[in-house]
Amino acid sequence: MRILGIETATVVCGVAVVENGNVLSESFLIERNMHAEMLMDQVDRVIRGSGVGLADMDGIAVSIGPGSFTGLRIGLSSAKGLAWGVDKPIVPIATLRALAVRGIEGCGIPLPALVLPILNARQGEVYCQLFEVDEEGNISELWGPKAMSVQDLFREVGEREVILTGEGAGAIRSEMEHRKPPAPRLSFLTGDLARCSAASIALEGERRLRENCPVDIASLEPLYIAEFHIKSPAGSA
Repeated sequence: MRILGIETATVVCGVAVVENGNVLSESFLIERNMHAEMLMDQVDRVIRGSGVGLADMDGIAVSIGPGSFTGLRIGLSSAKGLAWGVDKPIVPIATLRALAVRGIEGCGIPLPALVLPILNARQGEVYCQLFEVDEEGNISELWGPKAMSVQDLFREVGEREVILTGEGAGAIRSEMEHRKPPAPRLSFLTGDLARCSAASIALEGERRLRENCPVDIASLEPLYIAEFHIKSPAGSA
């Protein structure tokens, strides 16, 4: 099975092709506000690098959120266009779960563990979701994806030992340095495994497609969590 994966939920703009659990080709850049300009170039580069044509893919997996409003729209609209063009299914992959799986399968997280992927949101909030992982790597959700302040996150975590991953973990680390009383017992996954990855999206997409989970492409929307407000010009009604 061959899957094209697209990741645009954060500053990472990435594309990957996997086949039967192996990454054939991957490309990514880490730069804000470049997704619209660079995504299709990366698709072309990865397709050529994999040696597999787009029409030979079994499906297209896309990071569905939560994350950047603009990035998610760009990723999903591009995935839809590609899927319609070659008549292939889309597999939406939850961004926070993919982050957790990346840390676990990359052996960056010792098991068993509580894993909390975190992405930056707006107005001082973060997107987060808590997972419990057993000794065999089986994952279960302890709470669904949500947006909250850092202080609310500390209260939700309580006294549990939790491993944090994702680009939003930096805000938590910074808050911990100044917090009184001390913050909960948190540790941090760092480096490449703590970053969103198109390969992780593609690998998760391959698993999901094997489960035969059909999705209506036309009605598929990003998982925004927070409401997207468009500011009115000054003086308008």
